[in-house]
Order: sequence, then structure tokens, then C-alpha cells
Amino acid sequence: MSTGWVVWITGLSGAGKTTLSRPVAAALRDGGRNVVLLDGDELRGVIGGKIGHSEIERREVAERYSHLCRLVSIQGVDVVCATMSLFHSRHVWNRANIPKYVEVYLKVDLETLVARDPKGLYRRALAGEASNVVGIDLPFEEPLAPDLVIDNNAERSDMDPLVDQVLSVLRRR
Repeated sequence: MSTGWVVWITGLSGAGKTTLSRPVAAALRDGGRNVVLLDGDELRGVIGGKIGHSEIERREVAERYSHLCRLVSIQGVDVVCATMSLFHSRHVWNRANIPKYVEVYLKVDLETLVARDPKGLYRRALAGEASNVVGIDLPFEEPLAPDLVIDNNAERSDMDPLVDQVLSVLRRR
């Protein structure tokens, strides 16, 4: 049995992780691949339990995501994981322990994220109504060596060019 790919799509809240992960998973399926899409927001409800959002708790959740991705991929299933999980130690572990790991970083300026703010996180954090918001009162560790960096500051109606970039990285490997 062949090991599946793990496409780890990361970035801050509002960067477009879910928006990109869905068509990437669909494109892989259309290509005949068996694919599991793991969205961090949904996944947290399933395996995060009552874990909060402090840095320590975020690291624990990220570790669970990594181990789940590895478990699924070594069974021959591709995984597209949309997760913030912006920790250097996590990315290093993934590269060392997931045979077919591809890291995609959606890079978006904080100003753009605050303007988008689909969940109202940044607005609440800047107003002092919320804490433990990565990029505001929690630091984030920008990926050091992602396989693909996508500047996602622009509003996009067509994700196809970005999906093609991700698939191109997989084809090259």
C-alpha cells in the first residue's frame, strides 16, 4: 500500500485555509485519489474536547492533528488539513514523521485579516473582549520552510489558480 499525501494548509484565522482546502480535496478526488478533508474548526470539535485556546492548548491540539494526519496517510489515504497550527516544532515533527508531507502557507497581512474577520475574532480581541487570538495577543510562528507560500491578501472569486499551485507541488514530488 502506498502512503497518502498530507497537504497541511496553514495560516492565521481568516487567511483562507478552509476556502482553499475544499477545492484542493475535490481536485484530488477528481483525480481518483481517496481523500479526507480535515478542517481545523470542525476537527477541534471532534478531537479537541474541552481544550481551550491558550498557546499550550493550541500546541496540544496541533499535535493531535499531526498524529491523526500521519495515521490516515500511512493507510494510503490523502489528507488535506486546514489548520492554523503555526508552530515550528509542529512543522518539524510533520516533516520528520509524515512521509509525503507538503506544507502550504497562506500569508495574509494582519490589516487584511482584521478587515476580513469572518468570525469577529480580531474585532473582539482588539476591543479587549477576547483573548488568546493568534496574531493579536498570542504570537505566531511564521513557517520557516513551507513548500508553497501563497500571498492571499487579494479577494478571490476563483480558487483554481491556487489549487493548481498546490497540485503542481504534489506533481513535482
